[in-house]
Amino acid sequence: QSSLSRFRAMQGLADSTPLVAGYDMVIMDNLMPKMNGTVACRKMREAGYCGIIIGLTGNALPEDVEEYLHHGANAVLRKPLDIEEFCTTLDIISRSG
Repeated sequence: QSSLSRFRAMQGLADSTPLVAGYDMVIMDNLMPKMNGTVACRKMREAGYCGIIIGLTGNALPEDVEEYLHHGANAVLRKPLDIEEFCTTLDIISRSG
């Protein structure tokens, strides 16, 4: 299945587990069409996705970070993505899991 068809299927997120089951990690932007990243994150967790979810946001406000974590994200990073921070975050997540 192509990435585009997976993306189109995920827009509904009725049952996201089969769509992301083959992926070890999802990087989820907070601003997306149809639903925001925190809602999509929650729906993925409710559907049984157990992989890593890293939220991305342009807002680094504590309440934005807390909302992502509350809905099942393993970590939240700010945009633009800093590759060193990303690698450090993955290292921390992999050690804790």
